[in-house]
Amino acid sequence: MGKINQKAFDEAIKQAAAEAAQIKEKNKAWKNLAPVVPFLVGITKEKPHSLSIACVGADKDVHTVVLDKSAVVDLIEPLDVYLSLIEKEAEKRQTTIYKKMEYQMRLPGYETLAEGKDGGYKWKVLSLGSHPCGYVSVPKNHPFYGKSYWDIEDKIEVHGGLTFSGKLHGFEGLWFGWDYAHAGDFTFPFTMTGDKRWSTQEIVDECLRAIEQFRSFEEK
Repeated sequence: MGKINQKAFDEAIKQAAAEAAQIKEKNKAWKNLAPVVPFLVGITKEKPHSLSIACVGADKDVHTVVLDKSAVVDLIEPLDVYLSLIEKEAEKRQTTIYKKMEYQMRLPGYETLAEGKDGGYKWKVLSLGSHPCGYVSVPKNHPFYGKSYWDIEDKIEVHGGLTFSGKLHGFEGLWFGWDYAHAGDFTFPFTMTGDKRWSTQEIVDECLRAIEQFRSFEEK
């Protein structure tokens, strides 16, 4: 197994002993047993080669287990089952985390932070729980009415570009929208130091600027 770094070796024993003690303390199945934790695995030099596993218990006594080919083969199947169980448990935990995050991100849900009219145009600032969005509804006689946002994304300049077109649930009219969930924007729960938290007034101002841009395309 080559030359052993004694400091690393001692540290490995210490960590394994601590883990063995924790297993005994937290798992009732080990109440009357002495769990050992592997900290070093190698192959013996002698032929036929064997698999050598050094383990340590909470008492820091080192134990060595030597497995020949037959013993290793006998371990493969239960180890595969164990790894499969661990992967399923990890996947289940991850799914639970995502569901929890999704639930959190929906709070407080669609909330109108501000709204108003400017001539034949309507505007809204909505919170989606995770981030805010700006929306503008154009009048039916506007040349962009009924178009998709990607048809006009090069004509209307807003933060991050237009990302929505269509009906808003619970609101009349057809809307164009954009969001504040781009790189550098404050979004819950994916926050980073220095991310900008957009104020409602800043988004209102951008709605009004967007309306002026839409107006410039009105048919004369």
